[in-house]
Amino acid sequence: MQLAAIDPGAGGRRTHLRPAAGAGPDVDRDCLAGNVANALLLATALNPTLGDNRVAAITRTAMSEGVTPRAAAIALGFATAEEYDRLVDSAAMASPDAGARRDRDV
Repeated sequence: MQLAAIDPGAGGRRTHLRPAAGAGPDVDRDCLAGNVANALLLATALNPTLGDNRVAAITRTAMSEGVTPRAAAIALGFATAEEYDRLVDSAAMASPDAGARRDRDV
């Protein structure tokens, strides 16, 4: 990776910065996990099983009440915690072969 920058100390010439070997952005894994858990996009995995209207209700409830899609699905009675966890697998959804997965029923 290379970052182009203007260096005022070099007469305003463009310089290229390269991170030290092994250096990279610090990742707050807890924050990242929270962001994934709160992602409304996860609820789309429920479409084949619950249908568009129920998934829309889940995302609407999650947004309006400030809860995760999982909590909304459970509160609305559309899925149990175990069913949601089985149907919504964020790691599998992000994998290259995610489209090849078979739809699973509740």
